[in-house]
Amino acid sequence: MVAGLDAFVVPVQRRDWFRVFLKGARSRDFWAGSAAPDVAFDWYLDQVRTTVAQVVESTGADEVVLVAHSAGGWLGRCALARQEDGRPTKEKALPVSTLVTLGCPHVVGAGADDQTRGAVRWVNEVLPGCFHEDVSYITVAGTAVTGDSSAARETLERYAAGSYGMLLGGDGDKVVGDGVVPLDVAHIEGSMRIDLESCFHSINAPQNDWYGGEKYIDAWLEPTLKTVKPRWMRSFASIPRPLLAFLDSQKL
Repeated sequence: MVAGLDAFVVPVQRRDWFRVFLKGARSRDFWAGSAAPDVAFDWYLDQVRTTVAQVVESTGADEVVLVAHSAGGWLGRCALARQEDGRPTKEKALPVSTLVTLGCPHVVGAGADDQTRGAVRWVNEVLPGCFHEDVSYITVAGTAVTGDSSAARETLERYAAGSYGMLLGGDGDKVVGDGVVPLDVAHIEGSMRIDLESCFHSINAPQNDWYGGEKYIDAWLEPTLKTVKPRWMRSFASIPRPLLAFLDSQKL
């Protein structure tokens, strides 16, 4: 239960991410950096779709809110896509009313090495921006750390510079973000943008100052609830509606 709402977590463990390499290693496109998401991430997408179906069946809800942390954000955008004859349609594949992304690297810079081996670029080319018109998109970013590649080793500033540089290209100096994902790639065109001052990326943040921490959760949860259909709003007080927490194996 989160803020009086039923919460469900897609059952993905950290060790499951080894599947990306194990599945992708058999694909030439993966090694070439031009693989579509289903080449190495199909297991993840299948788990999301299965969990959403289970939530709808067990609660009787018409739709759910999908909350996606980190890589879960662009994977959530992909999971929503319905394809016909190999091409995505505007009809969504899942009964999702709102997609909330928390600290998601939605974009890979032109000069950066795409660690997803082409998957993120595929999402932005094939499913650009707020692709599904009947889904509300909310993108949330943190501004806790400014990158500094000249900072002392093992400092947040130096680590952040390296992480930002991997996503944007360059050295990551003077780039602002949540310590892992730079602000500039955490939003997509047309989304409701929420920037959280001093918010960190990880659940291991000092004083629990990350997206799911008590200090910040209302900053994105309250706007999220306002996007839910009006007939749902009358139900919240007495009948909690499902909130699907899809947090990249981290817990609220």
